Amino acid sequence: MSAGIPEKFRIDFSAYGRDLVRQAWSRMLSQFWASPVMKAFVAALIRNGPQRAYDGIVRQQEANTLFRAEGFNLDAIGRIVGQPRVPHRYDDSKWFTPDRAGQGFDQAPFWVWNAPVTGNQPATDSEYRRMILARIACNFCRFASGPEMAYLADFALGRKAGWRRVGPMECGILVEGTVSRTHLDILTRSGTTTAADDVFAIPYPATLNLSAVTFLPKSPFIFDRGGGHQADAGAFAVSRKL
Repeated sequence: MSAGIPEKFRIDFSAYGRDLVRQAWSRMLSQFWASPVMKAFVAALIRNGPQRAYDGIVRQQEANTLFRAEGFNLDAIGRIVGQPRVPHRYDDSKWFTPDRAGQGFDQAPFWVWNAPVTGNQPATDSEYRRMILARIACNFCRFASGPEMAYLADFALGRKAGWRRVGPMECGILVEGTVSRTHLDILTRSGTTTAADDVFAIPYPATLNLSAVTFLPKSPFIFDRGGGHQADAGAFAVSRKL
């Protein structure tokens, strides 16, 4: 998983390894088979030219696969599938946030319009590979059904997410209370690409309206249930309009 995506997506190029020197020796005239000088000359000729070129082509092909691509090569794959290297790993820990340790009143400044969000950095290669793979899965999504969206959200984010119907073509998003700013942004933010406008990372149905996001605590308050879910023990879920 060091590449950011499962090992099963590695393409094995070992079958393309070829020793062109031995191949050239096998095609020499039979009268030269016992000639060490001729074989050395052919080896030097092949090893310094065709062999280097062939090995370089194989390495270049491997470097252009999703599992191995880096930098500009990875950006090119992203452009092909429609996934730009968008900012990743948002960090709002600098600003005041209610009910968060170290960011309450008299501890952190209030955010104002046009103030920078600290830690807004482009995705690393490892993160970007997973985003590209999720985009490929979205491109092959057939019906944008609830199970499909839930699976892709779990795959792309490594977290569970759900949706509840609010009205015709309108739903709310259900996320864990500990969801990060980055993951929440991926679920709710759309972007414009060269192919279409308002493209989400999750394959939402066309014309779907996301009305609100609900943060579910680990032990939510539930009527008539014990085990940490009762009053004064379980935490209330909180919804925020989008």
